[in-house]
Amino acid sequence: MIQLILINLILIFLTIIQVRSQNFLNNFTLVSEANLETDKVIIGELIDFGVDINNNYIFVDALGKQALIFKNDGKFIQQLGGVGRGPGEYKQPISVSFDQYGNIYIVDNDLRRISKFDSKFSFIKSFIIESTHFVPGFMKIVSDKIYMDAYKENWKKNIPGIGDYIVVYSSNGKYLKSFYPVSNWANENNLGYFSKCSFDIDQKGNIYAVQSTEFIINVLDTNGLINFSFGKQPKYFKQPKPIDDLKSFFKKPQKDIEDFENSFTPIENLILTDDGFVIISVRIPEKLRGNRKEYVIEIYDSKGKHVVGNIETDYKLLCRDKDNNLYFLTKYEERDPSPPIYRIGKFKLVVK
Repeated sequence: MIQLILINLILIFLTIIQVRSQNFLNNFTLVSEANLETDKVIIGELIDFGVDINNNYIFVDALGKQALIFKNDGKFIQQLGGVGRGPGEYKQPISVSFDQYGNIYIVDNDLRRISKFDSKFSFIKSFIIESTHFVPGFMKIVSDKIYMDAYKENWKKNIPGIGDYIVVYSSNGKYLKSFYPVSNWANENNLGYFSKCSFDIDQKGNIYAVQSTEFIINVLDTNGLINFSFGKQPKYFKQPKPIDDLKSFFKKPQKDIEDFENSFTPIENLILTDDGFVIISVRIPEKLRGNRKEYVIEIYDSKGKHVVGNIETDYKLLCRDKDNNLYFLTKYEERDPSPPIYRIGKFKLVVK
């Protein structure tokens, strides 16, 4: 009798594991997968990834001070630009984006500069990020305007951690405006520095934005005003604890700060699809993971209706291409002294 109970429990456990492992593939169909040809180049760390107008992969490596171009079968093509301070060079690239003409934009964290290349990888021009804000972690180019997740503090109030998350430049590098302020909740709890922003822009110019410590998706118009909001905090979602005093907090040992950053589940990415779906990717830190996978995905329609959720995966959501394909980092493996493995998967979203 006891043996039968144990067998049934094992079968139930295996079924749960199987359902969880199949959950992602029920909603995302694999189109192709490629291992990047890392034996042709020394790679530091993937920090951003994009797919250009010709379906080439742009791999941004801040640690290695380079942006690398691969074919979509993983074959290495060339480095984009070079290392240095001259035209078309950078010291710490951290973000890549593309305009409607196929031009490639690379943000340099060290030089506070954006470099522009054409679709054939030739340097066009660069401009200095002139306004006082954080260097962007994400860019989106729409109608010759550059939208950045760049966090601009409001110095008029002279309160640290208060400011706007989205900053806008013209295509010529002129600062235009900033909007989408730190939420009241993050403001009251001194969490503005930790509540990062993810956003995307639909074909009508509406901006879908989310702050990483709150499960509220805000839909803004072209002027940066919120039209409506949606989203319901899932049970697994854990917000950070309030910080009493920022100055005292940043005087703590680095390990304490890292422990704090791993004590909540940040929203890591928001991507819109051309067919009207909003994809949210939440990262689960290892100390909070238990038997969960590293990421959980929630999907809404553009009106805010929750379509499907609690999709667990170990795949990191990277970007979307012009053909509405979604890209995930499906495998990363360090093999020192051998080159690391970076495997990129191209998927189609399937909503049943």
